[in-house]
Amino acid sequence: MLELKIYDMSGKAVDSMKIDEAVFGQTVNKAVLREAVLMYQASRRSGTAAAKNRSELRGTRSKPFRQKGTGRARQGSWLAPHHRGGGVPHGPHPRDYRYALPKKARIAALKSAYLDKLQTATRVVDNITLDQPSTKDIARMLQNFEVRGTCLIAMHGVSDAVLKSVRNIPGVTIKPVREVNAHDLLLPRDFVVTRRALDSVVERFSGETTSDGKD
Repeated sequence: MLELKIYDMSGKAVDSMKIDEAVFGQTVNKAVLREAVLMYQASRRSGTAAAKNRSELRGTRSKPFRQKGTGRARQGSWLAPHHRGGGVPHGPHPRDYRYALPKKARIAALKSAYLDKLQTATRVVDNITLDQPSTKDIARMLQNFEVRGTCLIAMHGVSDAVLKSVRNIPGVTIKPVREVNAHDLLLPRDFVVTRRALDSVVERFSGETTSDGKD
């Protein structure tokens, strides 16, 4: 059973909550996490690398010189791969690197990612509210939580004021909890989640829903 303290924005503990590790699969499945991270990284590849083969080059197709009598090796075209400026054999071409893991595997990876963060680097905040955008207030809150590096903030619903306040802080991202995937959780060093957002995650996995967030 995990026992997590709940803080306010000033860093003061105001409550606590207990979460059954069985909701997230009891143990961290490193193998399925690795496969999920590779899938999400593959989907982010641009796949725009390209090289022209000899048929795509502009230039003369005529024979450079006669076949015999010159003392040189016979040549059919200056566009051949062994000539400077010639076509590239078996070169890269634009492609889509995306692929999808089975839905159950993505859910298992997301559960393992949550369990890993809850065990090691999670701060639960009672609520994050701002009347107007204030990067200073969010930065102070993270300082109170001893967040020193990259961080993901997950909320049940992200207000414009909070969104505008967070986007100016390097290394800190914010997302609605329903859009968080395994890669989002593993990438940053720290994880800050609101109480309502964490409750919705626990309720979602307790009910064995099939949604795994935004891919």
